[in-house]
Amino acid sequence: MDLPPAFLERYLPLVDDPAAFQDSLQEKPPKSFRVNTLKAAPQEVQERFSEYGIALQAVPWYPDAFVSSEPAVGQTLDHALGLIYLQDLASMLPPLALLPELEQLRDAPEPEEQEPPVIPGVLDACAAPGSKAGQLAALLQGRSLVVANDVSWGRTKALRFNLEKMGATNAVVMSRDLRSFPACQFPLILLDAPCSAEGTACRNPLALERWKPRLIQRLARIQQRLLLAAFDHLLPGGVLVYSTCTFAPEENEGVAEFLLQQRSASLEPLRFPGLRSSPGLTAWEGEDFSPDLSKAVRVWPHQNRTEGFFLAKIRKARQGNPEPAGRGQLPPLLWDTGGRDVAAVRSYLGTRFQVATSAAGWYASPKGVVSRGPPLLPPLPLQAPGVHAATVQEGRVKPSTMGLQLLGGHARKNRVNLSAEQAREYIAGEDIGLSPPPAGATDGYVLLTVRGLPLGCGLLQAGVVRNVLPKAMRQAIRWC
Repeated sequence: MDLPPAFLERYLPLVDDPAAFQDSLQEKPPKSFRVNTLKAAPQEVQERFSEYGIALQAVPWYPDAFVSSEPAVGQTLDHALGLIYLQDLASMLPPLALLPELEQLRDAPEPEEQEPPVIPGVLDACAAPGSKAGQLAALLQGRSLVVANDVSWGRTKALRFNLEKMGATNAVVMSRDLRSFPACQFPLILLDAPCSAEGTACRNPLALERWKPRLIQRLARIQQRLLLAAFDHLLPGGVLVYSTCTFAPEENEGVAEFLLQQRSASLEPLRFPGLRSSPGLTAWEGEDFSPDLSKAVRVWPHQNRTEGFFLAKIRKARQGNPEPAGRGQLPPLLWDTGGRDVAAVRSYLGTRFQVATSAAGWYASPKGVVSRGPPLLPPLPLQAPGVHAATVQEGRVKPSTMGLQLLGGHARKNRVNLSAEQAREYIAGEDIGLSPPPAGATDGYVLLTVRGLPLGCGLLQAGVVRNVLPKAMRQAIRWC
């Protein structure tokens, strides 16, 4: 890949090792993934990968992350079932920057009721496709609340799918422009802003093929508006992490400096023991930034064999705006917390699978979609709360694959264990003939398992498991 001369002229003076930086942009970083601790523990994933013959390298600054020796790590059972999430290591940093505050939120008593306009959780303001929102949900250990928002209605389809595949019952999805967001405030906000993506050039050469300085200027103006809007939805004393996957100071330190000039805020130091990084810039092209910007973090591709990233951790002054920004009042909750459909699903799960379910955290839409979500829903215009568990049509219950995965080992009836080869065929979209018919299972929907792991939903009919796996989950896998 030919690097634009103007690009090199901008950034070579900023890096600690110019030659290594240039080399890193010509070589793809190794495949990496995060263990989804909502569904699996790092040790059990390591043990399975050892059986697959795939070597894993631990990441010193994040015990849930690994680097894989196998580029096709996405063709494993673990990936198919949402036990791991493929993600560049640097892109895991923004949620980790909030870890101390997330732990406080996680360990706080669950509120008995929502008290608008304060939403007691974390807002992922530009959440699609869901990698960081899912990581936030896992760092909260399924407790508290993640509001995963994206301005693009179309992108929320992938966002919802990924969060459901991860089993993130404590995440809710919505689609609103931050500038017309309802009047509310959050104690924690993550803004991983749309950017020129220069830091991804090592994986995606197109990022530099379209590179132009005027694109940087246009994006910086958008980022300024987004950061200001997000910050105004932050509780006084709250924390916001601003991040991008680009090198441009105009999109990074320049945007943070803009906020510091407009609002009462300060930067807090970021520490990731074991990670090589550089401090934020305090000057660029004749413009001096606040000395606070040295507390921001720059991760260059050559430092850790990752994509490039920028992070700034910003705390709002405690005397900041007490009244929440936003347009209009919080809307009434559109998801029914009880009613006939929720009762039908809970009764069905109890009868069909002998599973006792708690009454809290069930929600039904007017169209019969029943979801398993957080104990309390925020009064926001939600697309989806938690994980789609089942659909009720004319009194009949159809469980979902994601919903049955949540049952895990709790189901005591109508479980069908598949061999590794049968699981491969089912995940690829095939029906599975069973001979002899499975003991303890009757015709109807069944929970399929493989290696003791919940695979999902199947429809048993006369000794054949009909494939009802969502098309988005179907794939060819090599390791099972």
